[in-house]
Amino acid sequence: MDFIFQLIGIFGAAFVLIGFSMMKFGKWKNEDLYYNLANGFGSILLVLNAFYFKNIAFFILNTFWTVLSIKDIVKLYKK
Repeated sequence: MDFIFQLIGIFGAAFVLIGFSMMKFGKWKNEDLYYNLANGFGSILLVLNAFYFKNIAFFILNTFWTVLSIKDIVKLYKK
């Protein structure tokens, strides 16, 4: 089971890093839906990883990151 949650964490990190990289290279803006979806999905996967491995600091960080991403997705949806 550890291997599965390691993969979940790797995919989560990949989504967050893809979103960040696309923003830094000017392909996406922090207000773009794709950026917020990548961050939101990636951080949810990282929350699962942190919960499984009992990493409280990482769990708190990524829970906060998820909430902010969801807030921005909802804001974009309402436009």
